[in-house]
Amino acid sequence: METDWVVVFVAANRAVADMVVDFLSHEGIRATARSPGLPPYIGVDMNVEVLVAPEQEDEARRALGAFLEGAPEGWPDGGGNGGDN
Repeated sequence: METDWVVVFVAANRAVADMVVDFLSHEGIRATARSPGLPPYIGVDMNVEVLVAPEQEDEARRALGAFLEGAPEGWPDGGGNGGDN
């Protein structure tokens, strides 16, 4: 199932990825996270991908854009600029 899903966000760790997945789910978008690198039991969460169903990709990207626009300083790919891009 996930093999057909598309990556819409790459988080620095599992905690951030889970927050993004929760946000997208709250917006009615089916989302999941996966670590394409090392297995999670190694203790290293690097580049955790957030994926959505292909039919919801555009909606997810719009929602993430709005979310990241208001994200706190230090979040990857946005935030902290008050919308002054």
